[in-house]
Amino acid sequence: MDEIVWFQYSLEEMQSHSAAFPPYLQAWLNWMTALQFASFVILIFNRHNRLLQVVAAAAFANYVVGYPIAATFGPVRLLALGHVLFWAPALIYVLSRWREISWKTVAGVYLALWLVTTAISVPIDVVELVRYFVLGETEFIYPRVS
Repeated sequence: MDEIVWFQYSLEEMQSHSAAFPPYLQAWLNWMTALQFASFVILIFNRHNRLLQVVAAAAFANYVVGYPIAATFGPVRLLALGHVLFWAPALIYVLSRWREISWKTVAGVYLALWLVTTAISVPIDVVELVRYFVLGETEFIYPRVS
């Protein structure tokens, strides 16, 4: 087994790889990133909203897991791990309490956008993990742009 070199990819190198992604994928990833970061901002103004707390906690946990994966292995399908581990349970939790959401509030609109985005993303992430672990597709998702 090859030795793992921890944190071998810098942020600049990751951005170089991301530049090779097709525009639709870049747009989707930027949307998801903005949506996840927005959870923290919206939570500031809705501190006691349990659903927002769960979403923000899932986003934070995903970054805690995702950054070391990205910095160590680069842009590989394994990045989906944090999404499946944290977003899937958060999705189930929020869906199970959808009747509690005040849809006409900023928090409610945010949660609606988050629900739709996450419901699309998690199945894709499951497929990515199958491709990584079962099919052995461990190479970079897209090659680096020089």
